[in-house]
Amino acid sequence: MAALAEPFAFFARRPAPPLDRFVATIWAVRGSAGYRRAAVLPNGAIQLMVNFGAPHGVTAIADRRADLTFARAWIAGMQEAPLAIVSPLHSDLLAIRFRPGGAHAFLPVPPSAIANDVVDAQALLGADVDELRERLCAAPTRERQAAAVEAWLLARLRPREPAHSIVQRAVTMLGQRAPGESVAGACERLGVSNRWLIRMFRDTVGVPPKTYARIRRFHEALRRLPASSRADLALDLGYADQAHFNHEFRRFSAVAPGAFLRLRGEDGESLVLG
Repeated sequence: MAALAEPFAFFARRPAPPLDRFVATIWAVRGSAGYRRAAVLPNGAIQLMVNFGAPHGVTAIADRRADLTFARAWIAGMQEAPLAIVSPLHSDLLAIRFRPGGAHAFLPVPPSAIANDVVDAQALLGADVDELRERLCAAPTRERQAAAVEAWLLARLRPREPAHSIVQRAVTMLGQRAPGESVAGACERLGVSNRWLIRMFRDTVGVPPKTYARIRRFHEALRRLPASSRADLALDLGYADQAHFNHEFRRFSAVAPGAFLRLRGEDGESLVLG
């Protein structure tokens, strides 16, 4: 008789201060999700993934074909288009989901260096990521693993540049973007030039501020689409009209809103492909 698949278990914990200013959540999954192929849609986050099971793969990044396999740990940079992945039938992994600009305090390279890419974590972090994985393998529970992650991050938290607080204010403004508000308006309110904000956003967040604002607006559309009409979303989120909304939705997801609703994963920000 074939063995039954292990039930899918999800864990998430928000880190304690001061890490909560840099890390949105520490999450983990174990078991079978019932599918292997998926497309992860742009979400405005950089994530460090640590794997304890079979390897995971990346088959496409935006419109680029890829043939990447990750066995131990990898970092997914800020994405502007769908990321096609292949997971094992049984997954066992833990992830650190950084806040926009948060990964900058821990990575040895600017987040723009890994934007629209997925890289082996050891290539960037060296023995540090091996140390993290060893600590996590030794932890008997998810809660203990999360505590180990927090200790590891605290030991590597770098002092922030003075400009970091200005960028974080801009992140907040653009992440809670009201219809009609622009990057130029954020610059005026912050007292900085557009050129300065673009450069600092690339260095600390990974993409230009206008791109980030579009990604966050798209992500909000994903969250609200199941319960809202497209016409209402277009109006509420500041799109020029419904055609503009549909165009932007396809730009970031590669599918129409109706197809997203049919293929939507349980996390609300991925497409189940089989």
